Amino acid sequence: MPTHKKTESERFKGPAKYAEYLLAHTVVSLLQRLPIGLAYRLGRGIGWLAWKTMKRRRATVRKNLEIVNAWLADGENSGGMMNDGRRKKNAQPSLSATENTNPSSFITCASPGSPSP
Repeated sequence: MPTHKKTESERFKGPAKYAEYLLAHTVVSLLQRLPIGLAYRLGRGIGWLAWKTMKRRRATVRKNLEIVNAWLADGENSGGMMNDGRRKKNAQPSLSATENTNPSSFITCASPGSPSP
């Protein structure tokens, strides 16, 4: 059941909406060009600022995180499998506690002319 009085095509047209799109696209494009360390620090700062300024949203965020964490824990317990043995759609393989989950460990860089690992 649609809850909007206007149709989707009417809600998403006009110069103001296009200007919002262009601004968002420009910001995302600029953020993609930042060095990873700077982008990380910027993200941490924005997250801290949002945490301090959006006090009323904290309860909603905490509830959403509880739901997601419960869903992830359920997926780890079932191993991403359904009752009949088939793999769940979009199930992620679980990592054991001994496996390295550091993203930087997945990236291997070799200089030109050096043997690959």
